[in-house]
Amino acid sequence: MDIKTVKTDLIHWVKDLKDKSVLQQLQELKKQHEDSLELSESQRKELDLRLKKYEEGQMHFSSWDEVKDRVRKRHEDDL
Repeated sequence: MDIKTVKTDLIHWVKDLKDKSVLQQLQELKKQHEDSLELSESQRKELDLRLKKYEEGQMHFSSWDEVKDRVRKRHEDDL
């Protein structure tokens, strides 16, 4: 069964579900997934690429203060 079919089947099932305990369990599962600290495959690849560039001297890590300053500047520019 492909992922699209699985999703569609689950959507229909949840839409008609009346069991409050199952709905609460699904809600908790969703919350756990959203709070997960696991990296996606694309995030891992990007991190590996950046670490390799750093090790090769092609880039440097910014201090936390530098990052905050850049975020503030971007935010101010957007206003």
